[in-house]
Formats: sequence, C-alpha cells, structure tokens
Amino acid sequence: MALVDQVLHVMTPAEWGKPIEVHEKWIGFVDENMKVEGDNGRNMTEGEYASMRAMYQVLPNFVPEPVGRASYACNLNIHFLILKLVKMSNDSPETQTFVKLLAQIHHQGVSPNGKYGFHVPTYKGTIPQYTKWHDTWEEAFHHSMKWFVYAEEKVAGPDEEMRKLCNGIFEKVIPRLLRPLETGGRKIRPRLIHGDLWSGNTSTDVDKNMPVIYDGACLGAQRMAKETMGALLAKFSSGYEGWAKEHGEEPVQRVYSPTSYDLLDKIDAKP
Repeated sequence: MALVDQVLHVMTPAEWGKPIEVHEKWIGFVDENMKVEGDNGRNMTEGEYASMRAMYQVLPNFVPEPVGRASYACNLNIHFLILKLVKMSNDSPETQTFVKLLAQIHHQGVSPNGKYGFHVPTYKGTIPQYTKWHDTWEEAFHHSMKWFVYAEEKVAGPDEEMRKLCNGIFEKVIPRLLRPLETGGRKIRPRLIHGDLWSGNTSTDVDKNMPVIYDGACLGAQRMAKETMGALLAKFSSGYEGWAKEHGEEPVQRVYSPTSYDLLDKIDAKP
C-alpha cells in the first residue's frame, strides 16, 4: 500500500456514504466510504458491498458500480467501501422514472434460492438486520421484528408494557396480516429490495439525468416490505403500482398501510 503524500480532503462523519470529488488521477475510480472500526465495520462494508453488487447486477443504471471493499493494510481494524464516482444533485429524483426503475429492481431481482433473507448480514446504520433464510415471508418478518425488539432492549432495557404490545404483534398481528399472502393457494415470490430506502439514500445522477439509489441494505423480501414506508414512497406509490400491474406483478395487500408501519416504527424507535 503506497504512502499518502498529500491530504486531498478530510472527511467529516456527516460525509460518510456521500460521494466526494478527489484528485484528477482518481476521478471515475472512487467514491470512498470509510466505516467504523472493528468487526462491526468489516461486516457493514461487506453487507453494503454485497447489497450494491446485487442491485447493480439487476439494474446497473440505477446504482453506482461497486468496485470493492477492503481493510487498511496499515490498520486491519479500519475498513472501507469503494463505489464508482457518481456526481449527484441535491434534488429528489424525478418521480415517474424513479418508480419505474424501483419496480424493475423488484420485478427482475428474484431471490436466488426462492427464500426470504440475504447471504450476508446487512446494516441499518450500525445495527445489523436479520437476514437468515426462511421459506415464508411470515417467518422472515416475524424473526426480523423480534431481532429489532431484542436490539432495542439491549440499548434501552426491558419494558413490560412494550413486551406485551410486541407479543400481541408477534402472536396475532403478523400471522393475521401475512399468512393469508401464502395460504389458500396464494403465493408471493421473494424479491430483492433495497432494505433502507428513504430520501437520504436517493438522488439524481447529474451526468445522466437519471435517478440513483445507494447505501443499500438488501434483503430477499416481499416487494413492498420497506418501500411503502414514509413520505418518500407515499409520493411515488401510484406510479409504482401502475408499472407493476402492467408487468403482471401480484397486487400489494394493504398490510403495509401507514398505520401498520407507524406502529412497528414506534416499537423500533421507543426510547
């Protein structure tokens, strides 16, 4: 590993995960995203690299090309991810093109083994997602929610009222909402989803004038597991559903209504 002979730019924590301009001999080569130290940092970069690679293989014009991930030769506890540099604007992507590309990811990105999950852990910030393989979406979602409740208790401590609420969700709400999707002759297929899609992970490629998404935390999941959450996709949902219907996709059940996810988000965010 060559020694650095010039400091080109000092990254602040607020810039992690964002593209930066670098020396001209590096232009077109790197968007360097330095993560945290230790095993957690290594797993984070591995998960994001695998996520970006999975999406790039399905729709390369929608995500920055993943170049690789590695650890510093001089300090094996510091890890980084490299993506091809994309010049991004500060504007939200154009709605119709964005939803068309997002729907294409879900339409073409079928789980390789027909199961729900992902082959490596992926992260939301510094928190790992539950990515073990399951045969049904009910099982996968159930265990994923239990994992986030467990992570919440590790940070904030146990709360009896919260446990009662969660038990009701695990024992009654999830089975009643999700089991009908895969019983009575009905089937859904695990699809590749971004896993952490929100306005901060979307932009516009200035050179191509096309939407771009990044900072993936992918899963093989029911196709609207995350993408119906929040104001971002509330704005885009009609266009998304129109494209999906044209291409023979199964209709999205109203199990992912704002009310349902508001409740689940409050569990995850309770102090």
